[in-house]
Amino acid sequence: MALNACPNYSTSPTYIKLTDASYHEQVIVPKEKTNIVLLGQWDAKKRTSITYNGGVEGVGFVAKHKSFVNSAGPGAGPAVAIRSVADKTVLYNCTLDGYQDTLFTQINRHFFRGCSIYGTIDFVFGYSHAILQNCNLFLRTPITGQQDVITAQGRAEMNDTSGIVIQNCTISTDPKLPEKTGPWKSYSTTIVMESYLDKVINSEGWLPWEGNITTLNNTYYDEYKNRGPGSSTSARIKCPGCKISITPKEAQRWTVRNFIDGTEWIPTGVPFYPDLINSNLYLN
Repeated sequence: MALNACPNYSTSPTYIKLTDASYHEQVIVPKEKTNIVLLGQWDAKKRTSITYNGGVEGVGFVAKHKSFVNSAGPGAGPAVAIRSVADKTVLYNCTLDGYQDTLFTQINRHFFRGCSIYGTIDFVFGYSHAILQNCNLFLRTPITGQQDVITAQGRAEMNDTSGIVIQNCTISTDPKLPEKTGPWKSYSTTIVMESYLDKVINSEGWLPWEGNITTLNNTYYDEYKNRGPGSSTSARIKCPGCKISITPKEAQRWTVRNFIDGTEWIPTGVPFYPDLINSNLYLN
């Protein structure tokens, strides 16, 4: 790719436009390649794809209209399609295609808007401050003996502030597969709000790590104004941090404005809700 020709530590965007093609290679954006913008095709049928996996280390990385694919298959174990440690990472209208561990939103602040994310086990995971907004999360059929788990958030310390926020997204797949979302570390934090939950969501909602119910003692799982047949909270698992209906004030804590300071850095041309959707505020 053209990354080598891009300036190091640039304070302004450097654009790389990829043609209608598939690239079968490992693509790493190193830390010195800052503010890189990868532009693919708008048409989903012609979307530019990178097959193998991608890693992002340079601050201010943006990808638009691209597919990141890990083709290892359902029995391969962890197989990341894209991993980011870069602060201010933005993926807009992208497809993330894999099975186990598809999206590794590792550390720092990340924003995903209008993306389609496919996977089976822990397919959105990491320690970052991440918001998925207006995304589609599609659960695939796992191999025999496995069950699908949507998130595995890795907050491990009480004073850590990381978390995964799923806002105005749709979670769906084959209705014959009952699924859950669960913790990874001791203080795992996940918020699902203003989203459509298909009947694929297990009525208990949250899954203890490796079957040990005590792993839910310090976790923080919030739900706010979700809709759809999987949004009923009447049978949700009981744990100290599992809140099935938080207040608007509590939910506002997890917005683009407050959780990732996104109003200060999400680039022009990427739409987003800065607050709760019913606040009627919409930027870009």
